[in-house]
Amino acid sequence: MNKIMRAYSALKKEEKIMIRRGLLVAVSLCVILGAMAWKIGTMRGQAASAAEISDTTGPAAQGQGQTYAAIAGFRSAKFGETEDAVRAAISTDFGKSGDDVKVVENPVERTKALIVEVSDLVPETGKARVTYVLGYKSKALIQVNVLWGTPIVPDTTAVGIGRTGLVLKSYFARQNFDPKFTIRDRKLKNGVLVFQSRDAQGHLVRLVYIQAPIGKPKPASADEAAAAEKKSIYLLNLSYVANPAAPDILTIKEGDF
Repeated sequence: MNKIMRAYSALKKEEKIMIRRGLLVAVSLCVILGAMAWKIGTMRGQAASAAEISDTTGPAAQGQGQTYAAIAGFRSAKFGETEDAVRAAISTDFGKSGDDVKVVENPVERTKALIVEVSDLVPETGKARVTYVLGYKSKALIQVNVLWGTPIVPDTTAVGIGRTGLVLKSYFARQNFDPKFTIRDRKLKNGVLVFQSRDAQGHLVRLVYIQAPIGKPKPASADEAAAAEKKSIYLLNLSYVANPAAPDILTIKEGDF
């Protein structure tokens, strides 16, 4: 960490501004990924891949008597639960309560988020941020986002975040998700849609890896290219969404104004 701080101090003012802007973009990107999860249509794909990180098992009969995995929420927190119940789940799962749980209001969607930082959610992966989103009208749990990466641990590397992604992909592979609604390893502009599926109730699970450069790398020598490679942000975002088709957020109907 000291080496990183010294390297940061040695940067020019313009480079520092670019890095700060890059981190802001990273955080915004995570929020967008979570908020846009309901807009991602289900697509046909290969049967998927998956570790015991959340409660995604249970009866979800589909097709000709086949039972597929169900997405009920995240660990002890279940979709549809009240804020008090979610706080109790956070305490049960992570021993966090009081000031350890940050509260953030979304002024646009009018949702409320309970946020906690935890260590080694996946063994030996460091810190992660877990965000529980409560709906606008229901005031109940509608979504959970789990984030690993640069905004939480500044010295995150592509190798480290990649390993976490592989562990999670291995976990989802062991769950019996319906292959008709499952996709994996789909390339995105700045990353990979590692896994996505939904259950019989339409609940969505989505795992996305993002690597975004900070600034615009210039043509450079091998050493400079290696340095430019380090000026990237790495994110792994796991989302569980109760109702991606009709999220419980504030919306203004067409024609109201």
